[in-house]
Amino acid sequence: MIKLNLRKTSELAQRRDAPLATRTDLSRAGVKDIAGAMNAILADVFALYLKTKNFHWHMSGPHFRDYHLLLDEQADQLFAMTDPIAERVRKLGGITLRSVGQISRTRLSGGSTPHPSNWPHTSVSAPDVSDSPASRQPSAPSSRRQRPSYPDPIPESS
Repeated sequence: MIKLNLRKTSELAQRRDAPLATRTDLSRAGVKDIAGAMNAILADVFALYLKTKNFHWHMSGPHFRDYHLLLDEQADQLFAMTDPIAERVRKLGGITLRSVGQISRTRLSGGSTPHPSNWPHTSVSAPDVSDSPASRQPSAPSSRRQRPSYPDPIPESS
């Protein structure tokens, strides 16, 4: 029984490490180089997707709804990019990313995101638009009239 398990384990390891039997004009080194570059792009797209969702989840401020929807749409577009990239790597005969740890090790951007406990605040505010061109326009006159001040008609006697 143990000998059978060792043989199965060995066969599985060989199949896992064997290149895909995909017809291509590229050399094995070419497939490895292109798959590595595409996996780095895939890792960056996944990282950008997660960062976008993070901003989406923690948005606050006066323009919350607009930015929340914008970031959600952007995240959907980023996530939709991942499958074609990964499928192209497989079509070439390469192996795609397999874990979150591999994503963090493979990223091209190399930028590290600090742990949330080190963040300066826990939510993201929408940009302040108080310095926008619209805010520099003169304000419209108030609809309330101010009561004029008149001197007292009856002088006080001393």
